[in-house]
Amino acid sequence: MRELRVLEPCRLSLLTQRRAVAPLKAKLAAVVWQLPRNLRRDMERLQGFLGVLARWPQVRHAIEFRHESWFDDEVADALSRHRVANCISDAADWPLWDAVTTDLVYVRLHGHTETYASPYGERALRAWARKAKAWLGEGREVHVYFDNDALGAAPYDAMRLLELLELQAQEGPCLDAFHTGQRVGHENLQSGSGSWPSFSAAALQAGFQSALALPLRLREATLGALNLLSVTPTPMDEADVIVARAFADLATLSIVQHRAAAEAQRLNEQLSSALTSRVVIEQAKGVISERAGVEPAEAFSRLRAYARNHNLRLTDIAQAAIDGTLDPQSWAPPPRSAPS
Repeated sequence: MRELRVLEPCRLSLLTQRRAVAPLKAKLAAVVWQLPRNLRRDMERLQGFLGVLARWPQVRHAIEFRHESWFDDEVADALSRHRVANCISDAADWPLWDAVTTDLVYVRLHGHTETYASPYGERALRAWARKAKAWLGEGREVHVYFDNDALGAAPYDAMRLLELLELQAQEGPCLDAFHTGQRVGHENLQSGSGSWPSFSAAALQAGFQSALALPLRLREATLGALNLLSVTPTPMDEADVIVARAFADLATLSIVQHRAAAEAQRLNEQLSSALTSRVVIEQAKGVISERAGVEPAEAFSRLRAYARNHNLRLTDIAQAAIDGTLDPQSWAPPPRSAPS
């Protein structure tokens, strides 16, 4: 990534930049040119800069615009003609331009609510995963980078985004382990091929080289799966796999305990609600019985008939009877049929 203070191609030493990144070799997927927030639209300078970038065709280029004056069709068309990507940049301190200008989609997520710091929540990550899945489905090359590392959120957000892509694409080692209930052995990832072509492409662009997965099993049931991703193609030592298996077992126990606690809480809430409703209904029966001069069983029958006939909740009608807001005619006996 190269930050430009001004967009002045005649002063830019492209050769210097190429020499600086030459040691990266095949690892250099793209070069991002970042413009400052106060740099306004200047089409003449942009056209000149794009012409300079054309002298470096060995890598792809993306430009990160941070002033909204650049966000228009003319700029997008110029980028498309030169096969330069618009860097889709999400941050709290500048606006987002989500134009896709080439077969390369380059996204930088700096932190939506606090630039360089705030984590992306589940809802936001699911939205970005849907976008990435759609771009991949269009045959585009997608790069997503998290720059919200001030408080350490970036690696966690990156892993979660990859998991969501795996779920949305319905392929990946984690899903295989979940569906089969068996360990998915070490596999070196290959973009666009192998067992999980879409997942592999996204994982490779995130910096991972290999993967395996372990199921989270409780007797005959599979509750989930654990992804293990590595930045090297070297298989994990069996001793490390045993440690990972222990973590998977701990995760399984945690899930079971959480489900048990949640079920107990749900039952307690249902019981509490039922008891509360019963108390309200009993009080309403007493009110109607006293005011209408009928037995409690008859009072309940009238209360229930009114609720059914008006498609209302019995508890709500009972509470209204207690509060005195229910018309006394509501619990009046049904009119007798005239003799024939």
